[in-house]
Amino acid sequence: MTNTTLLDGNVEDVKAGLSGLDATQLAALLAAEKAGKTRKGVLDAIEAAQAGADEAGSDSAAASESGATPADALDKPADISPAAEFDPSGAPHQVDGIDMGHPAVDANPRANTTDLQNRIDFNDPTREGIDVVTERTQPVE
Repeated sequence: MTNTTLLDGNVEDVKAGLSGLDATQLAALLAAEKAGKTRKGVLDAIEAAQAGADEAGSDSAAASESGATPADALDKPADISPAAEFDPSGAPHQVDGIDMGHPAVDANPRANTTDLQNRIDFNDPTREGIDVVTERTQPVE
């Protein structure tokens, strides 16, 4: 019985099919069962199989189930490709895997701003912010 059809069986079938599955597979089965039939016997069997997995596998399975990041992954460098292009403002183009249509992503941060607002640039490390504002807010002739 394959992992994809394992949960189609009865409780005894599922219990019999758990041996040999790794922590990631067990976590996926647990999540699928919780999202589906939520049979107590199946949930208990999968959780027991997870507890019996090796320590590293159990940590990964628990993290996968909860959506948490494993602690050892927090110390690893991010897998983000370097910017190959830059905007005229100097902002790098690094949009790997970003859904630009997502409501939390502002694809046009200067929309609905005035010319005056866009003349103020706080990114000059050689100047104090108040000096930049004072200079840039003077009327343009």
